[in-house]
Amino acid sequence: MAEGFAAAFENSAAASYLVLSTKDNSNILDYQVQMLLSNRIGGLLEFNINYTGNDLNCFYNITSKCTLVNYMSRRKFKRNEFLMLLLNVTNNICHIKNYLLYESNVLLDERYIYADPEKEEFYFVYLPFSSYKNDYKAFFLKLVIELSGFYEEESDNYLQKLLEEIKSDLFSLSALRTRLETLLGYDDRAMSETVRDIKAAIKKNAKSDNSETSGEMKPQERSVQRLYTGKETRNIKIPVKSNHSRQSNQSNQSNQSKPENDKNTQQSVSGRFNGQATVFLLLQPVFITAYILSLSSGVLFTGDRGLPAAAIAFIIVACIDILIFRLIKERYKNAAGLDVSGVISHITGKMKAGSQNTGSGPGRETSRMHQQQSDKKQDIRSPAVYNGETEILIKPGIQANAYFKEEEGELVLALDKNSILIGRMENFVDAVVDSSAVGKIHAEVIREAQVYYLVDCNSRNGTYINEKRLLPNTRSPLSNNDAVRFANREFRFFYTGIPEEEGR
Repeated sequence: MAEGFAAAFENSAAASYLVLSTKDNSNILDYQVQMLLSNRIGGLLEFNINYTGNDLNCFYNITSKCTLVNYMSRRKFKRNEFLMLLLNVTNNICHIKNYLLYESNVLLDERYIYADPEKEEFYFVYLPFSSYKNDYKAFFLKLVIELSGFYEEESDNYLQKLLEEIKSDLFSLSALRTRLETLLGYDDRAMSETVRDIKAAIKKNAKSDNSETSGEMKPQERSVQRLYTGKETRNIKIPVKSNHSRQSNQSNQSNQSKPENDKNTQQSVSGRFNGQATVFLLLQPVFITAYILSLSSGVLFTGDRGLPAAAIAFIIVACIDILIFRLIKERYKNAAGLDVSGVISHITGKMKAGSQNTGSGPGRETSRMHQQQSDKKQDIRSPAVYNGETEILIKPGIQANAYFKEEEGELVLALDKNSILIGRMENFVDAVVDSSAVGKIHAEVIREAQVYYLVDCNSRNGTYINEKRLLPNTRSPLSNNDAVRFANREFRFFYTGIPEEEGR
């Protein structure tokens, strides 16, 4: 923390704040205060200020943001991801000079640097005081060496080159930015080639999508982070196939992998049809010959009305023949899969039966796959009915000594690690609570020496223990059977690891 400042946290009905207080306001820069109050500056936390007695309080809006420590501890980076992150951080700091602010007045304490994990952006505290100085070398060294995790991959020793640049006696933010742009290949020529390649890829994907997923929704788009290069801001759109498109493609590939079987099946059915149709046609001359003989002999028709009766009988026999022939044709046409009429209801019934029964078959396998994905995604465990006694909730391979059980629902959140993030951002948090009122990263549960603490992670709608709202970024101990609320979702905390004599 900056020398001479005390840190605290406060919240209002819909916001969370970091508050830095000082008794010495002699070095405050009024024009910078007005600049911060009048502008929303990218890369800096929203600022406000007031006086309480002799104390000067600087307020920073940290709603829906997590600390740098939490963000980096749950992320692993590939080469270009990490270089782009550093470049965005460097650009955000460098461009504050456009607002007559000093680079040296940015607070470089990882406990008070915040991130938006969805946008992958950092936000800093700015201290508008003339006496404050910081150390960028120490910050970037700590960010690269201590706070960041990396995937194992073949690289060009980019980390070594970064460390050499940071440790250099001529280190500066502009020099670091130049080195990062060089490592990423962001000169004008390389950028134009990259954009051209991306456009070509977009056209190719668009053609592929049109041919494979005709009639479906347009593919979603994901924005690549904007890179501030001093010349212009680039925002490149890259199409991302939806889950429905991927499933359709997989289905198409599966169908294409068995063309010979389908062809053989159709040929077999067609052969049976041709055989029976041939027999039927060969019998027609026999019927006609018998009919002519009956007319010539006068056995069947005699008298004045014999000829009209014979004509009517001929028409009736012909109609019956045509009807029989069409029935045979339609029967084998449906069996060969050439017509979908009457088959949809049959397939639907089979799929419903497959989702309810165990065993083999495409419908049953698909049902099991969806069930397994749902179990992994939501991590919902079968809750036991609480009867006032100590209970142990078992997760496959793990014994959860503590957990949250939803009051009016089936959701159970097992607390089986020393740190559990809770929220609705499912690809980042450890326990998902699916509600629009719950923050992307809403709260954290920390376990230390068998004591569990609940921490509100700057949520907009608050975290509560027994209906008391918690201050953001402040540890509050949990006791067995506490009522816990994340925004509008109510849970109860159970700790099954307490020895019997302690639980009394």
